[in-house]
Amino acid sequence: LGMAMAWTLGFTMIVIGHFNIISFAVIPMVLGLGIDFGIQILGRYEEELGNGKHVQEALRTALSVTGVAVLTGGTTTAAAFFTLCFNDFLGLRELGAIAGASIVLCLVANLVTLPAIFVLRDRRRSSEVLRKQAANSWGFLAPLDQTMVRYPKTALMFSVAITLLSIYGIFMIRFDYNLIHLQNQKMESVKVLREIFRVRENSTLFASVVANDLAEARLLEKKLTALPSVARVESLTSFLPEDEVQEEKLPIIRRILASLNDVKLDTDVSDQVDVDRAKRDLKFFLESSRKAVVEARKYKGLAKQAREAIEVFSGLIPPLERMQKAMEGLTQQELGKRLNQSQVKVFGSMKRNLAWLKTQKADRIIGPMDLPQDITSMFISPSGKALLQVYSKGDIWEREPNCRFVKELQRVAPNVTGTPVQNFEYIELLRTSFLDAAVCAFVTILVLIVFHFRTLKLVTLAVFPLVLAVIWRTGLMGWYDIPFNPANIVTLPLIIGIDVAYGVYIVDRFREDRRITMFSTSTGKAIIMTGLTSLFGFLSLLVSRYEGMYSIGLLMSLGIGIGMITTILVLPQVLALLTNNDTNKPE
Repeated sequence: LGMAMAWTLGFTMIVIGHFNIISFAVIPMVLGLGIDFGIQILGRYEEELGNGKHVQEALRTALSVTGVAVLTGGTTTAAAFFTLCFNDFLGLRELGAIAGASIVLCLVANLVTLPAIFVLRDRRRSSEVLRKQAANSWGFLAPLDQTMVRYPKTALMFSVAITLLSIYGIFMIRFDYNLIHLQNQKMESVKVLREIFRVRENSTLFASVVANDLAEARLLEKKLTALPSVARVESLTSFLPEDEVQEEKLPIIRRILASLNDVKLDTDVSDQVDVDRAKRDLKFFLESSRKAVVEARKYKGLAKQAREAIEVFSGLIPPLERMQKAMEGLTQQELGKRLNQSQVKVFGSMKRNLAWLKTQKADRIIGPMDLPQDITSMFISPSGKALLQVYSKGDIWEREPNCRFVKELQRVAPNVTGTPVQNFEYIELLRTSFLDAAVCAFVTILVLIVFHFRTLKLVTLAVFPLVLAVIWRTGLMGWYDIPFNPANIVTLPLIIGIDVAYGVYIVDRFREDRRITMFSTSTGKAIIMTGLTSLFGFLSLLVSRYEGMYSIGLLMSLGIGIGMITTILVLPQVLALLTNNDTNKPE
């Protein structure tokens, strides 16, 4: 496994050149999946050593029987990963290429390198040492082969009931298109985004419409603003009123500027303020506030205004009291200095604003070149084309408002683009791509299994626990309202490639021994170990604070856990019925 991981990292750097935030998940995936093959081969090799075979003979049996099953199981898993390479999302294409190649490299390491290590380690050891080394510590589980299939019909009826409930749950499954739900919901940026939408009640994202010139932009703005789903449109015309409107307002602006000519802005306001008067005014204000509270309380139960007055004046009294106390502790000179500083600050700001107003011109209407460069460069291109930013009334992270918004915009401006349009087009494409990938993976896996077993009966048995696991997992998602989303939809083809391997191992051993020998041989032990290692590989994703990665880990863990149940507990019931009904034993 360590060697295969090193090869995987080398392959990634040479062929892909990097990891991305999605393909980096291949590390825990391969750690969980790649070790399965070595466990299967090691388990069978030690079983044959325990039966008294020599190293070469034990390896030959392990590789010719279990090794072939491992090859089939591994290629089905790799095929499921490689199906991801056929979607339009670059991040997932890279994940599929790296993960598929890593499974192939794990197969090579375990089918070529691992047997060589066994030979180097064991070729000089005696048969007694090898037999002791291969002692089956799981022998106490051997009676389970017969105990767990004592009532196969009852167990299968129970499985049928679970399957029917799961099929009903499948109809409740939903797809969550909202990309914000894939983020860490505790992140400050996510909280702020939700708060902005709550306060403004419209989206922070905008769609982009390009007009050939300002005249066309004005016409488009009127059409877009009239759409039911549009909250507002921002463009250069927002800062540049129409010429007719400007002509109407020019006389008003000129009168304002004329009146400013009589305003003197050089008045000196640095003289000492009247401190005694300030104290008297403060005292009067404080006493008035106290009286207002007393009077308002008389009408508290009759009028809402009275209750509001109590709240306002009660809030004023404490700071006024603190201010009065502070003023009493200051000298006349210090108090005058502090109040004067505040007065200069207030009137200084007013002075600057009035001075700025006096510099304005009203000799003509304004044009694009009169606006700040930052604004014009944002909305006007060097070629003269104008940009309109269109905002939605609804939360366009949600699918329904986004669809309605984009479709309305496309009727007015067919070439509209931007994040809302990308989400509208791409997420649905992503969903359908993975559904197609799942179908492609299942067909490819079926072909490989047919090539391995070559009989309809054994192929059906090998695929049966996989189909059952997919139904049970999907139904569980429906019952517990665990939606698919743009991240965890990747699990559809992956879980098919992983779960099918368990059925292949058991049916292959059943074909070899012509009876149920899971726990009395190395097969049951190896399946449990490989299932748990794969399970813990994906359980490690549950510590991720990225909701998208967490959801992948959750669905893969559920899929693998349910796949182990259908393979270890349900499939043997079917095999037991076949064994009881077939006196000739299956070939």
